[in-house]
Amino acid sequence: DAAHRAEMGAFLTLVEKTVLRPGNDPAGSIRSAVGVCIEFNKPAPIVVSATIQPDCRSTEGCLFCEQYRVHADAADIRKLLSCRHCVRLVSGRADSIEQYDRSFGVVLRRVDFLLDELRKRDAALVHQIEQDVDVEGNLDAFWSGKLDQLYELGVA
Repeated sequence: DAAHRAEMGAFLTLVEKTVLRPGNDPAGSIRSAVGVCIEFNKPAPIVVSATIQPDCRSTEGCLFCEQYRVHADAADIRKLLSCRHCVRLVSGRADSIEQYDRSFGVVLRRVDFLLDELRKRDAALVHQIEQDVDVEGNLDAFWSGKLDQLYELGVA
């Protein structure tokens, strides 16, 4: 029971530090396709048994890194929703449920978890941007370019 409480406490502390207030830009942080990195090229897994290993060269790797942060603002919410939109489009390419879960499911669950945390801070803003991205197709510029590439390759 004590170990469980300690693990939950550590997890909640990690969540608390991952979601930043708008305008809170830690010194030396750099913007990424899904938020902000506070220590570029120093990846560290958020959990020991992470399915996806942190990697500064991949978007998925950012999401599972201790150095990753996301602002509770329109720009970062749009980035996460745009990422989810693109991953959902290509996830149909999985050959099996196992491949889907290994390649796409884990990323989608992480993005959805982060979006749930952002909803706790500003549900109306998340809902508004979600409609704009998922219904109107107004993706973040980075993800819009990725989507164009996916269409050109015939993947989406």
